[in-house]
Amino acid sequence: MMSQSPLNVLIKSIQTNEKKLRIYLNKLGKHTLRLWFDRDPVKIKHLEIISGFLLKILTCLELRQRMSPTDESDLGALTLLVEQLENPAALSSNSAWELADLLELERVRLADDSFHHTFLKTEERNATSESPFSREYLHALCGSYDNGKFKDTRRGEARSVVERILQMRIEEYRHDRIKAELRMSYLFRMVPMLLATLAGLCTFYIIASKSDWAMVVLVLFSGAVGSVLSSTLKIGLQAQRRSATSRASEPPIGIRDLTSALKLFFAQPVIGATTGFILYMIFSAGLQAIDGKPFTGGSYAVLAFLAGFSEPFFIGILDRVAGEAGEALS
Repeated sequence: MMSQSPLNVLIKSIQTNEKKLRIYLNKLGKHTLRLWFDRDPVKIKHLEIISGFLLKILTCLELRQRMSPTDESDLGALTLLVEQLENPAALSSNSAWELADLLELERVRLADDSFHHTFLKTEERNATSESPFSREYLHALCGSYDNGKFKDTRRGEARSVVERILQMRIEEYRHDRIKAELRMSYLFRMVPMLLATLAGLCTFYIIASKSDWAMVVLVLFSGAVGSVLSSTLKIGLQAQRRSATSRASEPPIGIRDLTSALKLFFAQPVIGATTGFILYMIFSAGLQAIDGKPFTGGSYAVLAFLAGFSEPFFIGILDRVAGEAGEALS
């Protein structure tokens, strides 16, 4: 019995692993209690992207099989990537993201001239002064495309440019992931320290001023609620796509921003409680006042909520107090 060619083996491996991947994603879509706790939206999204790339790569390989059945070049890296998909459940979120990027590169390497031309035309329209290739260069390169093909002297160049642009984009996203992980690491180190200093600040302030515990607790909770609500509204009310009718509309939050915001979200209650308590000390000490009216528990709670909800509000009051203190000391 003749052994199958590496190209045939790779095609069958892609078909098998894409089916496994689809079965795994379908199970996650059922929202069973056991699988619910294993859901990772970033991982799921990239596994869906991988599934799409596998089908596109499969189409390219089947075309190659019909046109050049003996052409088995450039299959080593793709074979290794496909083998990593034999057990989708074992992949981490970052591994799924990395595999999606690498499979996109393989998809580009296997694509035809029509795909590369479309890619380059899109880059030409979106080119800026910071783009790796100028709009004029991309326009000239696209000009060598005619009747569904690049000129033989420019085909390799066009493919290389597409790969280079995509590789730079992947490196940028990888860099963002590293920054997000570092930010999370720093944040989890900062939170215990912030909690400890806040506890000490509250304790000694109460001892010194003999304030009511209930008032301080109310202020802390108000600041925490304001901070959490601010982040929730920012993410929950953010449009997923930029409005086509308004150029001034705020750009949508991307997946990288959401990943970073989610990690910061767990520190929001502590940050809000801290800002609220600081404003409570400022106003209870008489360093600031509103129309000379005495403050009640409700007034302090509202101030603490605003401090946690609005960073500009909190920073503005601190700047005002610092300016007045500086003038008094001079």
